[in-house]
Amino acid sequence: MPASELHRTALLSEARLKAVLENLPVGVVTLDTGGNPLQWNQKFVELRGLEPELSTWINALHPDDRERVVQSWRDAAVRGEPWNAVYRFLHADGRVVWVSARAAPLRIDGELLGFVRTLEDISVLKTAEERLSVANRKLQEQAGKLEKQVQERTAKMQEALAELDRLSYSIVHDMRAPLRAMQGFSELVVENYAERLDEQGKDFLRRIAEASKRQDELISGVLAYHRLVRGDFAIVPVNLDSILTGILRTYANLQAPQVEILAQKPLGWVLAHDTLLTQTISALLNNAIKFVADGVTPKVKIWSVKSAGEVTMWVKDNGIGIAPEYHERIFNVFETLHDSRSYPGTGAGLPLARRALQRMNGAIGVQSEFGKGSRFWIRLPAVTR
Repeated sequence: MPASELHRTALLSEARLKAVLENLPVGVVTLDTGGNPLQWNQKFVELRGLEPELSTWINALHPDDRERVVQSWRDAAVRGEPWNAVYRFLHADGRVVWVSARAAPLRIDGELLGFVRTLEDISVLKTAEERLSVANRKLQEQAGKLEKQVQERTAKMQEALAELDRLSYSIVHDMRAPLRAMQGFSELVVENYAERLDEQGKDFLRRIAEASKRQDELISGVLAYHRLVRGDFAIVPVNLDSILTGILRTYANLQAPQVEILAQKPLGWVLAHDTLLTQTISALLNNAIKFVADGVTPKVKIWSVKSAGEVTMWVKDNGIGIAPEYHERIFNVFETLHDSRSYPGTGAGLPLARRALQRMNGAIGVQSEFGKGSRFWIRLPAVTR
């Protein structure tokens, strides 16, 4: 190829390269091995507002970034390795320009001839990041203030609820004294002035005594429920056989021949609170023998099943049964399904049992049909041995 043709081809290639460089959206500069600029595009100049001389490159760096950037560049240049960094330029017009810089080594046959460095303006991105950071800080500050307000209001609310709780407990507790006085005085009138009263007067006084006694029992139930809800209880391994044996020895109404109770032992060990569990099982047994038809001897069967880390204890009776639509109602506080004269009671036993089991991480339920007896169950975590 003639020399003139080679020269023309070289000029054309140079022109093409220059056109590409000038139309790139990033600044580009070629450097020798010492970091001196050899060739650059207009975008590179625009980013800094200065020609890319070695001294001006260093001086144009933001003071807070200068040492870090210069040192990292020198380390990469000495090793002839690729380099990248994010830093700030102080533009000639006073602006701060954020750039993402990259440099790649130029080699021919393994010999390092220099570097190609690119600069991308990321000021918009950094501005957005800074605004987002400021917004996040403000949001965190606001969240902190809100959290503090919530904590303060929660503390005040808890204090108010605690005071209301103490007041309600005191009021309910103090109600017992006048009720017992009513009961006592009505009984004294019946005993000491019976000859002066007709049958209707005596009946009225007996009703007053019965009503005050029932009201006293209801108040006792409220206080018991309050203690159960608010109290602290230690959960420990408890033997169901020991609990049942203690109950059967204590309650006279659970003795033969009045009732027939069959327990399939061993019932097992559970994690519970001794007193709460005793009250719970006592309530189930007393219910089992109370709600039976006239003339029928109560029969109760007790057994347990262990599975999946839990023990389920069953109490089956031959009572009057419970219709399915009432299965949940019987666990409501003071909810009774029967006339108090036929089946005396306040209706507090089963609700207290449910609450007690909840406090012990357990559960209670019933399977029953009207006229076919009931099967109550309680479930508690098993003791692993």
